[in-house]
Amino acid sequence: IKRLHAFIKAWGGYIPEIHGMSVALRNMRENDKAAADAWNDRMQAVRHGCRAAVLAIAKDGMLKSDLSEQIATDLVWSLLSVENWEKLVLDCTWSQLAYEEKMIELTEAVLLKK
Repeated sequence: IKRLHAFIKAWGGYIPEIHGMSVALRNMRENDKAAADAWNDRMQAVRHGCRAAVLAIAKDGMLKSDLSEQIATDLVWSLLSVENWEKLVLDCTWSQLAYEEKMIELTEAVLLKK
């Protein structure tokens, strides 16, 4: 669980720093293969971090039995997307701290055995 918390805080805290660049890359990717490749590469790195956190939870026997490691990784990766951060922090005006805390709560509710 500590790894999951650390990953969410690290990635969530990094999103505001890279947000401007992420908007530019996402806007360019339809017409610019290099921009698309750069964005996809970074998002696969985030996915790798999500997978590492899920594998640690599974290794500790704490992953819900109805979730495969693949599905759990998919869920965490989608929850922590830049687009979700934009909706919650920019559109809904959540604080950065509230975003990080709620993402931790949500991912725990989705992944962990009770």
